[in-house]
Amino acid sequence: MLLAWIYGEGAVEMEKLDLDEVRRGVSKLLRQIFEKQFNATPIKSVVRTQWASNPLARGAYSYRSVATEENGGSAIILSEPLCVGENHPIVCFAGEATSYYRHSAVHGAVEAGFREAVRLIESLKDK
Repeated sequence: MLLAWIYGEGAVEMEKLDLDEVRRGVSKLLRQIFEKQFNATPIKSVVRTQWASNPLARGAYSYRSVATEENGGSAIILSEPLCVGENHPIVCFAGEATSYYRHSAVHGAVEAGFREAVRLIESLKDK
């Protein structure tokens, strides 16, 4: 299995291609890099994200770094919802960057999603 990160405009363009074109491009790249040292087997399948074309994500990705923390962007700050009235959340923020304990992995994003679901459920109970 090979995981490749394609970002920026390259990721946007990659999502416009059909999977066979993506497979051919990855195969070409692997041949150029490894052909002299390894005999790579043909690629069997390709799975890709489509964050850039997803209207709910629009290519968004967030993460925390040392600079984030130094500039006051802790998980607690990043996870604060936008509220109206008496702390009724109207926009909640989840994702690995908002995870208090697992800020660099999928399970942090899942944890943050559950946290925000609980926040919304609790706020609706007050109604």
